[in-house]
Amino acid sequence: MFRIRDQWISAYTKQYFAAGMTTTSRSESMNAFFDEYVQASTGLKEFIENSQKALESQYLREVKGDYDTEETTRRLVLHSSLEIDASKIYTKEMFKHFQKELLKNAS
Repeated sequence: MFRIRDQWISAYTKQYFAAGMTTTSRSESMNAFFDEYVQASTGLKEFIENSQKALESQYLREVKGDYDTEETTRRLVLHSSLEIDASKIYTKEMFKHFQKELLKNAS
């Protein structure tokens, strides 16, 4: 099951937005995600249990990200309309990346 995961994992992830990643990129990304929870020696029962743990962990990270986005204010540097709008729609982490690029290009 583990060795042939690249043949079946995309069947469970096709309905999810992948930001333009290719099937190979998605597969590699999912493999990296599950590598922490599943090894080649993992049995089917343990695979299912560990997969559930992985999904719960991802869900909790997303909930925390949503909370941080809604409940924390961003520190604006340029106070431009673009920066203000981005601070309202991006998650905290994505806004940091956006702001870094914005500052780099504003210099």
